[in-house]
Amino acid sequence: MRVLTLRQPWAWMVVAGIKTIETRTWRTNYRGLVVIHASKKFGNEEKETIYRMARWSEFLNNALRSAIFDTGAIIGEANLEACFRFNNFETFETLQEKHCCIPVEDYSWANRWGWELSLAKKYKQPIPIKGKLGLWDLSPDDFIAACRRAGIGSLF
Repeated sequence: MRVLTLRQPWAWMVVAGIKTIETRTWRTNYRGLVVIHASKKFGNEEKETIYRMARWSEFLNNALRSAIFDTGAIIGEANLEACFRFNNFETFETLQEKHCCIPVEDYSWANRWGWELSLAKKYKQPIPIKGKLGLWDLSPDDFIAACRRAGIGSLF
């Protein structure tokens, strides 16, 4: 199975169905199910991101108030439908509510790829497991073992 590690709050926003486009500096040819892993890191930078997002959007402000930001765990899944390049700022700006990237001076839309995600689902409880950067493979046996260690019998 393919796993995508994301920092919080982005991982939560994907499995909550709020963030339907993940932005990356690289493209992927992979299409299909991706398991969403929330990275272990959750420091001041991530907390500042949440604060900026809450100020940027009333909807996100309300959604983020009830969020639980699990870290170092698989928290859900989504379907990777497509991958496209942002060709201009207008496209990036038009899709802003789907990728949830707040306009800041140091964030460039140039050379960014959009990964379209659909059918997002949050698991009932997090599955603690060590992650890796990017899109990585996890064997079904390792996934099942992690579920057993966490005492999980059902994902949904």
